[in-house]
Amino acid sequence: ILQNLSPDFLLDYLGIVLDGERAQAMELRLDLTVTDGGEAYRYLLEIRCGTLLVYHGGSAPEAEHLTVSKEVLAALVHKRLDSVRGQLEASAYRLLHDIEEYVTDLASLPPFHIVEP
Repeated sequence: ILQNLSPDFLLDYLGIVLDGERAQAMELRLDLTVTDGGEAYRYLLEIRCGTLLVYHGGSAPEAEHLTVSKEVLAALVHKRLDSVRGQLEASAYRLLHDIEEYVTDLASLPPFHIVEP
């Protein structure tokens, strides 16, 4: 399902699965371009105080720049970055792997009822 989502929704989902308590000390500013077919989407991502902030179309000169495919972004959200390691340069892999360390694997958690009577 995640691979069929737009990059906007994938980044929203990344914000949900990012473990804010564990990511408190992480400071990151990333000028991200996500390719999807013939389209390219630009974002400025910031991780501050355990929160992922996404600015659509944003950029910052001092931010690191990274271009990835939507497949790589979906792998990051799934905590399966190793499966797309061959598509990334070593520095890009290390950067995304640092983010992946704070992603919660929801599939490993026991199921729970959202609403109970």
